[in-house]
Amino acid sequence: MKKLLLTSCFLASLSISAQRVFTSTGSGDWSTPATWTITDPNANGGVNTVPSNIDDVFVSTSHTVDVSSGNDAVCNNLTTGGSSGGVDLRDGSTLTVEGDVSLGRFDNSLRLFHGTGAPPTLIIKGTITDRRIYLRKVLSNNKWFLISSPFLNAKKSKFLTGSTNTVTNSVANGFTGDGSKTSFASYDDANASGSKYVYTLEASKTSGNLTDAAGYSILLDNSPSNASYTMNGKYHHGATTSVAISDAGNGYNLVGNPYLAYIYANDAANATHNVLLDNNSILDEATIWLWDGDNATWVTVNKSDAAAYHISPTQGFFVKAKTGGGAFTFDKDLETHATNGDVFLKTTNNRFEIDLTISTDKLSRKTAIRYIDNTTTSFDNGYDSSVFGGYSEDFQVYTQLLESTTKNLAIQSLPTKGLETMVVPVGVKAPANSEITFSAKSLNVPAGYNVYLEDKTNNILTRLDEANAAYTTTVTSAITEGRFFIHTSAFSVLSLESELLEGVSIFKTDNSNLRIVGLQQGKVSVSLVNLIGKTVMNSSFKASTVNNIALPKLATGVYIVQLETEAGKLNKKIILE
Repeated sequence: MKKLLLTSCFLASLSISAQRVFTSTGSGDWSTPATWTITDPNANGGVNTVPSNIDDVFVSTSHTVDVSSGNDAVCNNLTTGGSSGGVDLRDGSTLTVEGDVSLGRFDNSLRLFHGTGAPPTLIIKGTITDRRIYLRKVLSNNKWFLISSPFLNAKKSKFLTGSTNTVTNSVANGFTGDGSKTSFASYDDANASGSKYVYTLEASKTSGNLTDAAGYSILLDNSPSNASYTMNGKYHHGATTSVAISDAGNGYNLVGNPYLAYIYANDAANATHNVLLDNNSILDEATIWLWDGDNATWVTVNKSDAAAYHISPTQGFFVKAKTGGGAFTFDKDLETHATNGDVFLKTTNNRFEIDLTISTDKLSRKTAIRYIDNTTTSFDNGYDSSVFGGYSEDFQVYTQLLESTTKNLAIQSLPTKGLETMVVPVGVKAPANSEITFSAKSLNVPAGYNVYLEDKTNNILTRLDEANAAYTTTVTSAITEGRFFIHTSAFSVLSLESELLEGVSIFKTDNSNLRIVGLQQGKVSVSLVNLIGKTVMNSSFKASTVNNIALPKLATGVYIVQLETEAGKLNKKIILE
């Protein structure tokens, strides 16, 4: 009797754990209860509902179920029927499959349509049958974008044919060709300047595969409507996907998100598991550089970003390899449906930041200064990031380290103490004799402090932390260093006479050369004194923005540089090793 009772209880537990199955009644919207009929072994009701993450879904042959824009769909296992139909995802929608996927058709059973809104995203946590998923993505006409393939061993023929409109020999759109090349390119930093993008030959665009986790540059033309490209291929459901990166050339490598979901990029997105953290050991800088094709500007992301950044599906981006390079990996558990907020200044961030912009009639460029505890005035990897250096740009703004001009920075992080003593050099690259305008977004400026831009050439200080503040000037040379500086001061009015020397940087480039940056024009004398007060060098010169002074052969030790100009005197310490 007891044995029979135990058996009955066991059977009852099996019945309770049996799976509900949602079967499509016809084509319709996933979130509409009428789209589904439910087989429920437990007879628990729920007929007027949609699938949950513990429910199996079967989309019958010839039925197409839409996950409409902005909606989220979930299920346990997903199965689609035979020769037609399937599941379509629209802008901003998500689909999470907790279990496995079995597709009835070889291709087009799962389709993602990315128009002009946020991308649809797909996460499959189990396995998927050997079938192809379809993607259609819209891009702005006649603008370059960096993209990647979200499929395993995707065939180039399935991408560069069909509805894709790549441009052939489009010199006007920024690449050189001989009539046999199309505007789709990989990137090889080992090549000479001007040849780093390797364009696909028109004759070979239907052969070969796209490299998993690699990035590509593309330009489309489908005027007057938005251009689009299509891809299809097999879903990446392995634990990791990787691509080799090399230190050849300048060490820049074009890689890309290999998944159909966003992935965590920085610490604010996921403090223990993100692309930068996972690959830190092979990166020269813990930084990613993304090209904003619509606004024709670089977006730089590193650990100092207060905003969580998630790399979009099919997004290509640059990284810089350490000596020796290695395998740049993307773990599948980086996938998320989360989207990005403002890349730059989040209103929820309470730290002091300055987002400095230069602009002309057609272009604008940004550089960021962030004040963060435990950072230094030297280069802090992961918190300081260089401007993208894979190839040259004609229009840039950047800052430099306080006592070194060795790096041009897109992001500079500085300590939160000693604001008045940290005068930040600002560099500008622009066509000679062009007019530029400075402006700034200053977030969480400490009480009593103001943000000023100093122009040493014109002897002008402009407060930039006020509403609609701007400073317009003409740059007479293509590269302007030692002219512009950012001051953070507790004084309401700055005296030029007392501040002129604050932005001067004095440092050695090596033991035989002293560099002085930021002087105003005029006569300058400089002497070098050892610690017992003996003068070991005297020199005088007419100042320019960057001045190199030859040093005599001196013993290792600490020396004081004594600088005298028409504006005053300045002493700074240097160490010769």
